[in-house]
Amino acid sequence: MILEREPATEFEEVGTTLFVARFWRKGLEKGIIEKTVVPSEETSDKILAIIRSDMKATARHMAEMLGLSSRAVEMQLAKLKQDGKLKRVGPKKGGCWEVNRD
Repeated sequence: MILEREPATEFEEVGTTLFVARFWRKGLEKGIIEKTVVPSEETSDKILAIIRSDMKATARHMAEMLGLSSRAVEMQLAKLKQDGKLKRVGPKKGGCWEVNRD
């Protein structure tokens, strides 16, 4: 009788508030499927650069430019606002971003 082992699951902390979960499919060796995780500081810097060039950039537009989900960008924007690096000026539709100078 051969018992099949369940696919391995790995968890990795990213920063202080996020983690990545990897689920390996049966029959595949570890290392064949890899997902690259961009450090959040680097992503935040890229988001700020996009906003500096286009203050009306949407989360969807930033996500397309960075190859991330809209939700991931929205989480980064929330963190930037919480840290005081970014501020939303005007209404939700039609407003713009303001990058705070350090």
